[in-house]
Amino acid sequence: EIKFIAPVPAGDETAAKVLKVAEAAAREAADLIKAKTGASVIKTKASNKDLLTEIDPMCQSTIERHVQEAFPEHQFLGEESVAPGIAASEAALSRALGASDWVWIVDPIDGTTNFVHAIPFSVVSIGVAHKGAGPSILLCS
Repeated sequence: EIKFIAPVPAGDETAAKVLKVAEAAAREAADLIKAKTGASVIKTKASNKDLLTEIDPMCQSTIERHVQEAFPEHQFLGEESVAPGIAASEAALSRALGASDWVWIVDPIDGTTNFVHAIPFSVVSIGVAHKGAGPSILLCS
């Protein structure tokens, strides 16, 4: 199921294209998640509850490929490419916001613990921010 939070303004072709690309990316990443549910943890990150499987970076790369092919000028922040911690997140976000009017913020498997235990409560989370506009969020479960 795809859930889009925040309406696309009528006549805004760029926003409509962003939604289309986000949905395609989320669906492809969700297919990977469905195929690999229950994947093993390859490491922990900031804590023993912050898990990483081999599927997390695969999903993130899939989403990033869609974004870069459609919008090479947009910035991309993926959970798996930012160091853990508030300071690292703030620094990465600041750099991205300074480099483009559009920033994609992605958690490729939101609910990795559930995913690892084959509990079907994980989503692909894609947030897209545009300078001067409210955030748009796409969730694919």
